[in-house]
Amino acid sequence: GKSYIDSVRVFATNALPAGADRFYIKADRYGIKVRNLRLAAGGEDQYQKIVTEGKLVTHDITFDVNKAVIRPESMGVLNQVATLMKSHPDLTFDIEGHTDNTGAADANQKLSQSRAEAVKAGLVSLGVDGARLSATGFGASRPVDTNDTAEGRANNRRVEFVKR
Repeated sequence: GKSYIDSVRVFATNALPAGADRFYIKADRYGIKVRNLRLAAGGEDQYQKIVTEGKLVTHDITFDVNKAVIRPESMGVLNQVATLMKSHPDLTFDIEGHTDNTGAADANQKLSQSRAEAVKAGLVSLGVDGARLSATGFGASRPVDTNDTAEGRANNRRVEFVKR
């Protein structure tokens, strides 16, 4: 398990038992406040997946509504991609931003471009060479699900790291 505060990893362990589906946080007498807590499965070989499928698709990089501001809970995924790229210097990506069809098409196009560029800037800030990355926004032009349901729209809002 790994824990982050903003973009800083404050805890990491491989000692969680297989099948663990919860954990506890103990506070001192003053208490603590926790936001944006997520328990996620790990262990998937992302590099092998990229080699096999040619891309890594994630819905775990999230943004403020109608903005290109990356939310703090997205840092785990950005750190994983940065670590992967540092471990595999031959890996280069086109970062593709995708939106749902809510709103005007031109606004979605601009938003998806700005979000892809924000992801690139985030990876560069984590030490990835910007020359290994490009950023392209596709707006709502490449849906992977229906835009008629909230779940479908959520699936269409994604970032794809496509191997070049």
